[in-house]
Amino acid sequence: ALFYTLSSLNKKLSAFLLPHEMFKQQNNSLEFTIGELIPYKSFANNPFDDKTQIKLFKKHLYRIAKGKKSLFFTEKSIAHPENRQTLKQELKKSQLLGETNDGKKIYLYDYEEKSSVVLQEIARLREFTFRKVEEGTGRKRDKDDYDYYYKHIILWDDDGLEIAGSYRIAESNFVYKNYDKEGFYTHSLFRFNNSFIPYLENSIELGRSFVQPKYWGSRALDYLWQGIGAYLYQNQHIKYMFGAVTLSGAMPKSAKELIIHYYDKYYGNHHELLSPTNSFKFTKNSLDELIFTFDGDDQRGDFRILREQLKYYGVTIPTLYKQYTELCEDGGISFMGYNIDKDFADCVDSFILVDIDKIKEKKRDRYIRGVVK
Repeated sequence: ALFYTLSSLNKKLSAFLLPHEMFKQQNNSLEFTIGELIPYKSFANNPFDDKTQIKLFKKHLYRIAKGKKSLFFTEKSIAHPENRQTLKQELKKSQLLGETNDGKKIYLYDYEEKSSVVLQEIARLREFTFRKVEEGTGRKRDKDDYDYYYKHIILWDDDGLEIAGSYRIAESNFVYKNYDKEGFYTHSLFRFNNSFIPYLENSIELGRSFVQPKYWGSRALDYLWQGIGAYLYQNQHIKYMFGAVTLSGAMPKSAKELIIHYYDKYYGNHHELLSPTNSFKFTKNSLDELIFTFDGDDQRGDFRILREQLKYYGVTIPTLYKQYTELCEDGGISFMGYNIDKDFADCVDSFILVDIDKIKEKKRDRYIRGVVK
């Protein structure tokens, strides 16, 4: 009180008391709580003016102080990177599928309970990458129970001492025998009907792929596909690949509808081998418009229309949609259902099934017949 009284009377005199004022608190402690990150998407579309938004933020802050549930959706800070030398040493124990011309290595990683640094880093990079496209779990790492008994194809950059990207893979016969249908990640999104079970005898499930942002625009995804090809070359009993490819939740719904309608029209398989747990649905008006937009049987022409229409929304066709459909001859790839994933920012997952025998010869030469060293 003396300090503030003197400060109001004479600024210069109060300056002499500053050291005393500072050190008299030295044995006291101050407790405070740091809240989690509030992503922009949590409040960007709120229909409130700035004054109301500020009040909401203040209320959010006071609720944190009282240990109550926050008003806004929050995200935890992403975990710190794992030690790079430890990562390198652990990966050396994994099967080397191949090495690229620019020195990157492709490993097939199996989780080991005593050594999980690699899996921790994969989970960290997944979350980091998916947040960049407005997805992600909001947790420190994106990891689930499937990670522990699935395999992981990993692209390792030996120069940068880091994981450039990864693809998760499971041999279906093993998973089905040991964990039944519920053991598949895709079964959490699409319920397998009995007619789908025969495909599990000689197939692999692919998914949860990512290339970390630093390597966007490089050949990283292509290298991961070469790793998948090397795995198929070593396991020639496998006849099918299946999994989910994703449309970001941040993409406008009209853009999603365009993409889904086009791919369902030309690659759809409606034999009811499975069913989505939370099916993506068109409104009647939008479906009528889409039928009018893609009114013929000219696939190339409709593809040009699709690209032009998507430009209006500022989006492009996702890379994996293009790559999977360009992989096979006619009838080699099937889109079987579309599911809204509430756990991943309302992204839309499309279930695809690839017949390996119908992969184009050029693609087979590129990815399966020993491209990597």
